[in-house]
Amino acid sequence: MVRNNFWHTLHFRAVGYLLVLACLVSCGKATSYSDSSNRAQVDSLLSEARDSLSGNTAFVRAQVDSAMRLAKDSLQYYEALQVRAGSYLVESSFDTASRYNRQVLLFCLKQKPSARVTFLLASAYNTQGIYNQRVGTLDSAIFYFRRAYELKPTGEQLREIVPNILINLADSYMMQGNLTNAACYFRRALFVSDSLQITHYMGFPIYFGLGQVYMNLRDFDLSDRYFRMAEKTLDKRRLGERFTFCNNRGNYYYYKKEYAQALPWFRKARALVLPRHIDFSVYLCELNLSDIFLKLNLLDSAQLYADRSFKFFSAIKQPTALYYLATIKAGIALKQNRKDVARLLFSTYSDTVGIEPNIISIRHKALQEYYERTGEYRLAYQFLKRNNQLEEKVQSEQVKNRVAEMDMRYRQDTSLLRRDLVIETKEEEVGTLRQTRFLWVLASLVILLAATLIYFYMRKQRDLQRIRHFDQVVKLRMQSIRNRISPHFIFNVLNRKIVTAEDEQEQAELRRLVMLLRKSLEISEQLSVSLEQELEFVQTYLALERESLGADFSLSWEVEKEVRCDELLVPAMIVQIPVENAIKHGLRGKDGAKVLSVSVGRLRNGVQIQIKDNGSGFQQGASSSKGTGTGLRVIYQTIQLLNAKNEEHIDFQISTIPDGRGGGTLVVIYIPASYSYVI
Repeated sequence: MVRNNFWHTLHFRAVGYLLVLACLVSCGKATSYSDSSNRAQVDSLLSEARDSLSGNTAFVRAQVDSAMRLAKDSLQYYEALQVRAGSYLVESSFDTASRYNRQVLLFCLKQKPSARVTFLLASAYNTQGIYNQRVGTLDSAIFYFRRAYELKPTGEQLREIVPNILINLADSYMMQGNLTNAACYFRRALFVSDSLQITHYMGFPIYFGLGQVYMNLRDFDLSDRYFRMAEKTLDKRRLGERFTFCNNRGNYYYYKKEYAQALPWFRKARALVLPRHIDFSVYLCELNLSDIFLKLNLLDSAQLYADRSFKFFSAIKQPTALYYLATIKAGIALKQNRKDVARLLFSTYSDTVGIEPNIISIRHKALQEYYERTGEYRLAYQFLKRNNQLEEKVQSEQVKNRVAEMDMRYRQDTSLLRRDLVIETKEEEVGTLRQTRFLWVLASLVILLAATLIYFYMRKQRDLQRIRHFDQVVKLRMQSIRNRISPHFIFNVLNRKIVTAEDEQEQAELRRLVMLLRKSLEISEQLSVSLEQELEFVQTYLALERESLGADFSLSWEVEKEVRCDELLVPAMIVQIPVENAIKHGLRGKDGAKVLSVSVGRLRNGVQIQIKDNGSGFQQGASSSKGTGTGLRVIYQTIQLLNAKNEEHIDFQISTIPDGRGGGTLVVIYIPASYSYVI
């Protein structure tokens, strides 16, 4: 199968865990910004992005974009850019990920050395190493991981990244088949984690890695022991870690040739990533499942998963996967007795450069079986010998690894390493304290005054911003009113009258229309008008509409004498829009008598206006708080804005009149006398 050394299952630990904790921590605790509020915002955005990296790259990029916009300096910007690179690495967009990360590298190499720059550079080297792992250039991956490790960030940053770099380095050696160095660096990562007292969360990938090392050495008892140590905290791990563990636990049983026990682990791994649409992981599982089904003689399922994963890995041109898939598909063809197809498949993707020994061994065994089936026993024997040589190499590597492990245990004593790390950390803390003490003495002289000035300045800015906000809202509301009064009505009537005007009565109507136009322009430019202006406008409108409504139309108009219409201010169009709605939606299409009544009278400490028609009534299911159309919606929005600034509110109610009372629609408006229109 694409066994564990194929990028440590294509190094999905790097995507699901190390990428999150190692290559992205450059935006973490060590940064020191001049603006603490801005720092908190940027850190919060990037923390949320890192937490979502393994499953929601669209959200990650949205958070990164916000962080970049808030960035106060170039270093903040490039710290966020590295998170963006990680999001593309998760999606297997390798070239895009590398392009962004190289921008980070170039930036860091041009900067003067500092704690933040060193930390970001180490993280960028680490990310570049992960990229090279993903594309199969392991020598380059080891080069970048070593560069990252040589920088050795100090203090709190050391806890964040150094153990991860060591694990990545161990993974790279394991992918090369160099199990001695793989075990060495896993052990070193364990020593560092013990010394820093972070084994409670760093132990999982280390135990997991050691389990894979011993699995490659075919020491299944020791391998199982480390896998079980890692499994204790499996439920608390991130998605990428759980996926990698399940996939490699399946590998464990595969190498033990317990294929029925391997199957549920691969299915569980696939089920973890399928809902998140992490294609790279999904097709990796399907590749492994195709080999399991082949071993279980379930050829239809084997063919289905092999074809699906082959299509994906062909698109991204991954050599190890394609080499392995060609072997699986050839095995399927051989079991189907299609020997010619099997021969052709064995001849494709045959380059073994960069292919791990375990995958090559699977191909050799398949070729041995093929030549046995075709009667070419000499060639079958050659591939048998090659497999024996590979196994001897593994046995030899096992001896070397055990010697190296014992040497590591004596040469790298945990307590000595802890002492060195503590000394290094304390030296940095002492230097930082001296600088801080000097700056604090200087800053304490002005901090109170500065804090006071900043407080009043920020308060003033908030007040100005709130004023600008309300002003903008008012302008938008009034602009909306002006744009939504249905001017086509006025122009339609004007065109009709101009064409048919033959006598003085027609000319009089044209004059009323001109008056209506003038008043419409005057009213629409104001937030409030006098009730007298509003009623005059409505009367002019009704005079023009009367003819189109026919002889069956009757108007009742009542205004109490006690109401001072010239002194009371009302929101512009608050009567006109309900009247226009009554004409257009209630009366125009009605058969028989059409009755509209408008009444104005005093109520409590204000005025009540009623508009009533005998039309079809208020639309069923419409909300009185939302209105039935654009005009009413504008009225409600305007009233809501004005009520927020007044203790006594305008009340606007619309309802259907029951059939027993003649039917129709009733609009009731209450406007307080002392209502303020100042925003």
